[in-house]
This record gives sequence, structure tokens and C-alpha cells, in this order.
Amino acid sequence: MASDSLVPDGAWDTHIHVFDPVNFPYAAKRPYTAQPALITEYPSSTTGCKNIVVVQATIQGHSPNSLLSALGNKSIQATNLRGLCTIDLTEASDAELDALHAAGVRGVRMSEMTWGHETQAEAFEIAEKILAVATKVARLAWVVDVFTDVSTWAAMADLIRRELDMRVKLIADHCGGTYPGQETTEDFKKFTDMVKDGFLFAKLSGFDRLYPGHEGGMDSMEPIVKAIVEANPKRILYGSGTFLEHHNSYVCMIC
Repeated sequence: MASDSLVPDGAWDTHIHVFDPVNFPYAAKRPYTAQPALITEYPSSTTGCKNIVVVQATIQGHSPNSLLSALGNKSIQATNLRGLCTIDLTEASDAELDALHAAGVRGVRMSEMTWGHETQAEAFEIAEKILAVATKVARLAWVVDVFTDVSTWAAMADLIRRELDMRVKLIADHCGGTYPGQETTEDFKKFTDMVKDGFLFAKLSGFDRLYPGHEGGMDSMEPIVKAIVEANPKRILYGSGTFLEHHNSYVCMIC
């Protein structure tokens, strides 16, 4: 790694997706169709990260097989390779969770942004789901990674503060679902206060899910990112999303 790299030694890329639709077909009902992107294409020389978290995408359904295949790949030059799954915990036994843990899975990913494809759940419903999942995985000290909007985080704040099992690391995916302009709202303050007070980790990722249509483009995310980092630098995670080199072009793979 170059001495002037912004990425410190031992850094983690906490959000990439691996797509292998030939061997692991996508769910029939899905909001998008991703191009193939194999774990062996991960651009370590670009990100500077040798520690990688593979996040199972929503279009891959609840079966962990595609994730386990990526985690079991021995040809990628990674110091550590871990995963977040999207399994249905209402149907998963402790033995199944133990097997996933042994394979390198370290958490559950919950996507609670429907993007108009389904009925959007209320904040209290999402909060109850988070707490139930946290209870299920607390003994493993797993991550619970949630993608929802900043207003929902604000509405859930009191319940999370009172009832979250602190053995679980709760992560707000993609900047807490904060759109440009919302950084001045009371909802955003409640969100960043949870980060500041140590109840929430915030993942800096998925910018292209948030800024399209806003004046200033990606630069409009700058005040959001700065405010999140300033709230608690020790609770910040980086996720590339990731940009995978595919057929000589860079394809952004965002769940």
C-alpha cells in the first residue's frame, strides 16, 4: 500500500456484494437485476482493503448459499473475509446460526426500504423486528445491519435506547438513509445522537442511493457524511458498495 494512502493498514471494507447468477439465480421477484460480480474481481489495489465483508443482497433471497460460496473462496487475497446474511431468523435454528458463524457469517442484513415496490413498514414494526433479531443473535455478538430512512431511525430512537441488547452491534446502513437537505432536520439530529451516544454504528456507503435528483450531485452528501463522522468517529464504518471491475468498466453494485 502506498505510504500516502488514506486507507490505514488493517482497514475493513464493510459492504460489498457478490453476484453469481449462473450458479445462484436471483429471486424471481426483485427490484433490479445485477450484472455478475465475482469475489475474485474485488479491487483490493483500488480500495486498499484486505479485510472484506460480503453483504448478501436482497435480490439473492433468504438462502445463504451464494454468500457461503463467496466466503469459502480461497483464491481471493484477503486477510479476513466475513459475511452478512439475509436469512429469515423466524425459521433459523440456533444450530443453523452456529454453522453460519463457523463459515464466517457475522451478522444479519435487514433492508427496510421498499422503494415503492411493496408497502413500507411503520417505524414501530421495524423497531420490533430489529429487537427480535437482536435477541436471536445476541449470544453470537453478531451485527444487525439495517437499511431504512433517517425519519424511521429517529422514530425508533427511544425504543432502541431502552431495549437493545448491547451485545449486538446495530448498524445504520448507507448513511442512515439520509437524503441531501435532511442534515438540518430534527430527525437527523436524533439519528446522529444515537451514533454519538454509542447505540448505533453508521456505515458510509450507498451514496448513489441518496443523492440522485439533488442539486450538487454526490457533493451534496458531504455535509451529511461530515456530521455523521463528527458525531462519533469511533462508530463509523466504510463500505465501498462496491465498484467491481467487470469487462473493463466499473460497475457499482449497490443493494
